Formats: sequence, C-alpha cells, structure tokens
Amino acid sequence: MASATAKDRRRRLKTVAYGFEFQRFKVVLFFMVAHQKSQSKPLEGENPFVINGFNSTVPSVQVESKSKTPGRAYVHNVVPNAIKPQRSELENLPKPNNRGVKYTPNYEILGQKTRTKNRLSKLFREAGKVDVSDKMRDCSNFFDILTSGQCIKKTVTTFYCSSRHCPFCAEIRARELQADYLPKLEAFAKENPQETACHLILTQKQYKGERVLDSIKRLLKNFEKLRRRAVWNEYFEAGGLYGVEFTKGRHGGWHAHIHLEVFRSKFLNVKQFRAAWLDVTKDSMNFKIKRIDSQAGGLAEIIKYISRPKDVANYTAGDAEQLLELKGVKLFGTFGKFRKFCASYQTPEPSEPLEIIALMFPKEPLIEGDLCECCGLTLFRLRVDIRQRIELEKQVYAAKKAIRSKPVAVSRC
Repeated sequence: MASATAKDRRRRLKTVAYGFEFQRFKVVLFFMVAHQKSQSKPLEGENPFVINGFNSTVPSVQVESKSKTPGRAYVHNVVPNAIKPQRSELENLPKPNNRGVKYTPNYEILGQKTRTKNRLSKLFREAGKVDVSDKMRDCSNFFDILTSGQCIKKTVTTFYCSSRHCPFCAEIRARELQADYLPKLEAFAKENPQETACHLILTQKQYKGERVLDSIKRLLKNFEKLRRRAVWNEYFEAGGLYGVEFTKGRHGGWHAHIHLEVFRSKFLNVKQFRAAWLDVTKDSMNFKIKRIDSQAGGLAEIIKYISRPKDVANYTAGDAEQLLELKGVKLFGTFGKFRKFCASYQTPEPSEPLEIIALMFPKEPLIEGDLCECCGLTLFRLRVDIRQRIELEKQVYAAKKAIRSKPVAVSRC
C-alpha cells in the first residue's frame, strides 16, 4: 500500500514539473516575439521575405525548446508580424480540392455507363428479349455536340430507350426527380423547423432462389407494416420519401434494401426501433440512420442509390429476365405528412428582382458560331458516336488539366 502511495506521489510531482517547464517555455516565447515586434521595422529598399506565398517584411524567428533526449532540440518557426495577404492574392491562388474528394473525369463515367449498357443489352438478347436489347443497344450511341475544341457546352442525344435499367436514361430520371422534389423538401423543412432530416436505411435478409420481384414486394410490405406501428409515428410521423435499391448477393440471392429521407421529431431509441423492425420482418433487425446536413445533399444521396449503374458483371441471362418483371413496380415515392404536402404544393412566384429579370429576359441559348465564355474560341457543332465522344472528353479534360497545371502569376503589392 505504501509503495503505491509513493508511486502516485512521484507521478504527481513529475506532472507538476512538466507543467512548470511548459509554462516557462511559453513565457520565454512571448518575450522573444514581443522583442522581435519592437525591433523589426522594414528598411527602404529591403527585399521582402516570402512566407506561404505572401509578402512579408519580417523574417521568421527560430525558437529552441528543450527535449527529454540529450543533445536534441525542436526548432519552431514563428512569424510574429506577417502582413495580411491582399484580396487579389487570395483570388489568384489555386483552390484546393473540396474535402479531398477524388474527381472522376467525365470520360471515365461515360465508359462505365457504356460498358454496363452493352452488357445488359447482350444479356437481354440471350434471354430472348430482342426488342428490348436493340433499343438499349441504340440508346445514347450518337450525340450532337456544341464544342470549341477545349470546352463542351451542349450535348444532345439522338435516341433514348427510356428503360429503367439503362444507365443513361436513369441519369435523366434522377435529374427530373431532383428538380421536382428538392423545392418541396426545402419548403417542408422550412415550415417544420422542429423536425430533423435524416437518412434511414432498412435492410432485410436475402434468401437463395428468391426472385428480385418477390424480394422487393416483401420489403415494401414490411415497410408498410412498420409505418403502422406506434414507434414509427412517435419519431417519423412527418414522413418523407423513399427509394428502393437492389443488388445481386454473394450467394445468388437478391439483396433489396430501402433508402429513406425522413423527418425525425426527436432522438431515436435504437433498441426500441430495432425490436420493432425485427418484429415486422421476423428475420432482420439491421438499420442505419444519420443526420442530413442539407436537403439537396440528402435527396441526391437517395436518388444516387436508385439510379446509379449496377454492377452487372456477374449477372446472367436469367437475372436480366427478372429485371423486366419490375415493370410497373414503384421504386420511389413519398409517405406521411410530406406526401400530403407534395399534393398541395404550388411553385411560389419569384420575389427577388434578379429572378424576375431572368424570367422577363431569358438567356438566349448558345448556337453555332458564338464565342465560348470559358476559352473565347468559336463554337461549332459535331455529330459523333459514343467512342468519339469519349475521345473528345479525354481531349477536353487534358486541355483543362494543362491549363490548371500552369504556374499562376501572383501580383505583388
């Protein structure tokens, strides 16, 4: 007992000693910086130092702090009186990538969509659906492009197949849903500030040999049962919207799950909600919920899952035939109070002067022969196929990348 008390006493003394040493280092650093501020005055004709890309007439001060290792010290560079950068210098500096997100060039996205479309078209033909295969094969094969050689300003596809499973047509459907439901979500959130928008994911167990239509119907039936429970009305009475996603499982079954943007009235009791979902499905209690920062981001997240190109590399002709059974099945919709709000929603008339002027004097569309706003070159029209468009997208991406990689001349005051 005495040894433990002595050990604790030594530990407390060591902590106090380290605290005194750190405080002494801060006091010494403060006086050195104050002395440097009083002594550092720019002389006439003095060459300014460059610190982090900005002008400064004050050199950095090297402060040495003690280290526990003998013969070693840490050197800190302190800039006591750096000049505040000018606004023109900040605007000319290259902007960093947003949150470190990797940018995917447009030609890579086009290549992925084309491979998915061709694979599905081949599977539909093997399943005996020749008319569906031919439509999907000819979809988005030719384009009318308005370009300057360095920028692509307008792209028009000559033919769409309007299939739910085509990646090109699914992107158009996603844009329509985004434009339709985003103002409704923002207006509903504004009228109900006490509600918190959340992204909720509900999953169910997959069974080997179950068809995709049966799996989706079972999921939607369980979701309808859950909405009748008291636990659902306690937290998500305001409602929201949903989108169904399905993927091919590892064991040959279909993994159907539902993505929802719901408006939560209070913090969720996880154990209570998990027990309710297990009581409804009888085989699954897994779910995931997270808060949504913006309505645009939340809606785009849900639409992304139901419209993104599927991984059809391991699909068979039988799987492709099952996809055609989903015709007429609703995979996106609204529920709760939000559904009634959407039925009575009317687009508000513009009140801002700029919006009124934009409606009175709409911007004329670009035509062949106009000058590009980005590069200043003359626009011309091209008729290309999908391979030629991918090559053109590569050239445009390489040209923009070369422009960005050039060193930017920063004006000095």
